[in-house]
Amino acid sequence: MLPSDMFSHRYLQSAYRKGFRNGGWRRLSLEDKALFRCALWVAKVRGRLANVRLMVQIAGILRKLLATFKRRMMRLGRVEAERLMLCLQSSKAKEWAPRALEWVKDQRFVAYLGVLAANVR
Repeated sequence: MLPSDMFSHRYLQSAYRKGFRNGGWRRLSLEDKALFRCALWVAKVRGRLANVRLMVQIAGILRKLLATFKRRMMRLGRVEAERLMLCLQSSKAKEWAPRALEWVKDQRFVAYLGVLAANVR
């Protein structure tokens, strides 16, 4: 959908359903759930959201609501990969382990780091 259509009642309703199916709704806080349902009601009455502050808050909630397992793992993996990269650079790993820096840039390794990070938490 177009970004201007992102805050219509139709899009918010479909995001609500999708988040309910994929488990994103359970991960939201009570305040986020209440704000989203209120915004859903406002969009139903008016057709779409028009308040910029409300749209910014709802965009953050939509990001959490529609997050998939793969996206969460890749986000966690990127954080771990950046931390690993800093450690490798500070220990001058390019001299003694040149391939280690290539691993940090590999998407499969980043996904692996994300799964490891999720299981540790």
